[in-house]
Amino acid sequence: MIPYFAIIFLSLSSHIVSVLRNSRVWYIVYLFILGTFLCCGYMCGSDWRQYELMYNNINFNNIFYGYYAEPGFLFYMLIPRFFNVDFWVFSILTKIIQFIIFANIINRYAPEYKYFVWMFLLPKSGFYMFIDYPMRNMIAITIFLLSIKYIIGKDVKRYIICAAIAMMFHYSAIVTIPFYFILNKNISTNIYLLWFVLIFTIFSSSYLFESILIKISGLSPYILKQVEFYVLGDTIDGDGSIISVGMFLQIFFFVCLLKFRKVIEITKYGHIIFNGALIYILLYRLGLTISIFSRFQLYLVVFYVIGVVSLVRAFTASSKPLVISIICLLSCYICCSDIKRNGWKYVPYTNYVKYLMTDDLKSYRYRDNYNLLNTPYKESINK
Repeated sequence: MIPYFAIIFLSLSSHIVSVLRNSRVWYIVYLFILGTFLCCGYMCGSDWRQYELMYNNINFNNIFYGYYAEPGFLFYMLIPRFFNVDFWVFSILTKIIQFIIFANIINRYAPEYKYFVWMFLLPKSGFYMFIDYPMRNMIAITIFLLSIKYIIGKDVKRYIICAAIAMMFHYSAIVTIPFYFILNKNISTNIYLLWFVLIFTIFSSSYLFESILIKISGLSPYILKQVEFYVLGDTIDGDGSIISVGMFLQIFFFVCLLKFRKVIEITKYGHIIFNGALIYILLYRLGLTISIFSRFQLYLVVFYVIGVVSLVRAFTASSKPLVISIICLLSCYICCSDIKRNGWKYVPYTNYVKYLMTDDLKSYRYRDNYNLLNTPYKESINK
């Protein structure tokens, strides 16, 4: 767990120490350290197992046989595979490109608080996105982030093309289509409150949602079972929990964002940051009942974090250190909570560069079992 906290505190220190915060050289060093940590994870994470097997076995003859993945991703793998590029080189280079895109977005939308944004983003979703690494979903997310400029420039054709390309890597990218018509709009506080009350009420329980769905649509029991499997899911993300620390925090930030919306909206790209943050919270609530929405919210997590961090501007100079300390403690709490829940995926942390430099790269079987056998969080394995 220590490496993860070290990265969080490195981000915090880079923000609060003015010499570091204002140094361009240090920013490059920081991104190198952070990128090496996030992009070169080796035996940690979980999704790499299926992607490595898929990558090593795919070819032009079997591309559409036996692989459950979107066509764009299959063709994306074929190109380096054709030239016999090692899976880990392919995976790490993909992550590096995505990391650079994330860094550019954060630097563009929150240059004053870029280190602070990383500090909060990492435990919120960053460790999941780069260490556990849902590759297809991440490619779709980065394509969406690149397409934000078309929302700003009001270029609907190019934005839809980007959304279509993203969907070829992960079907969840369909949610980005309505974002074009929402993110850069001036939506009233009352509308957001209405949305929140409706979503909080209707989706307060998966059982209530099922009952409403049956009455409205008259679904047969068979079709309902399919809806439960594909939409409601069978994981803890779909239990519809109302009372939880996570939900309490989202309600708190929802209220704060609405109260101090002008602080965010007067900044450059303010509407996109503000709307992205609030829609993230709405999707978060939906994700507690309908599991697929937990993937949708990842597209907006960067804007949510930037929105929350931007609230610091609403406080006086004497109050800002306290607010920063609270967000730092919250980051540590989220990190502890996530590692406790999914510990085997993150601990122990191993890095590909170390094994490459010592010429000690491990076999698939060794790597597959390494974290399962060596993690101190055994209770998290079957969760």
